[in-house]
Amino acid sequence: MPATRSPSPLEASFAESLRQFPRAIPALDVLRLFAKKKIECVLIGSLGLVDWLGAPRVTAELDLVVQPRQRKRAVKLHHEAYPHLRLADQEWGALFQDLANHKVKIKVLPPTSFLANIFSQTRKRTVAGVPFLIPNAEMAVVLAFAALLNPQRPDHEKEQEQADFVAMVKANKKLTETKLTRLCDALSPGLGAPLVKLVRSVRRTGLVEL
Repeated sequence: MPATRSPSPLEASFAESLRQFPRAIPALDVLRLFAKKKIECVLIGSLGLVDWLGAPRVTAELDLVVQPRQRKRAVKLHHEAYPHLRLADQEWGALFQDLANHKVKIKVLPPTSFLANIFSQTRKRTVAGVPFLIPNAEMAVVLAFAALLNPQRPDHEKEQEQADFVAMVKANKKLTETKLTRLCDALSPGLGAPLVKLVRSVRRTGLVEL
């Protein structure tokens, strides 16, 4: 009898998110729709970091980055596929909100600001036959660092983000410091050195000290 294959952290995250948040939009449904319509996207947010954390994460929100030339098509597809969600289309991104509780279910973001280089810093993944992109390890760490520096994050989210940052650094021993510096300096000149310093500190202490 063949051995049963264990689900990958991404597969487990997709499945467990739906179990815990039955009103969530299935990530695989959205990714399958984009793949079918040949819209290139990068999965970010909690789900986009899962492979580098080495453990599943549960979330009710799906965060996707799309190419500027495909943004209007992507938003239109979402709006047609999920007409029960309220669309708030802003210059910095499109939000699809649950009308019942006003929670954001899907974000469609352009590659601007700290996401500017993301399409050149990806890895391909396939779940249930659906192909998509996630950030590579260094880009994932930069995104996690940017979240740590965001003053608008509530305290309970910061605790989880700090834990995730530590987990990512410890799980990925071969992070390239020169690449981390370059990517982070693209976010904000001079920010690369503090990131590398933090990564080294986390390796020593297991703590995030900003």
